[in-house]
Amino acid sequence: MEIYLIRHTIPKVAKGICYGQTNLETHHSFDATAKLIRNYLPKRLDIVYSSPLVRCLKLAQTLSSSVVVDKRLIEMNFGDWEMKLWDELPKDKLKQWMDDFVNVCVPDGESFG
Repeated sequence: MEIYLIRHTIPKVAKGICYGQTNLETHHSFDATAKLIRNYLPKRLDIVYSSPLVRCLKLAQTLSSSVVVDKRLIEMNFGDWEMKLWDELPKDKLKQWMDDFVNVCVPDGESFG
């Protein structure tokens, strides 16, 4: 059995924005990027699991007709930081998180741990 982990394509959001669970549309480059990704995969995928967010589900459905949507795959909740510029986040809190993002929670959000 082979497993492929694929991140979503570029979302339609300004550069420098912190996003996680916001349901963003795909960037205008979606078709070209999806085609490129497809070239690296077998012609037939038995099953594809996807987050329910548009940027993930759209790619999953492009890659396979057998898509299982699982809300447990939804992206990280960035809480108070969601849809804010990374450069405008409180430097002290950002440093704490960057130093140990697996265990440190984003304010009113979550950690990877």
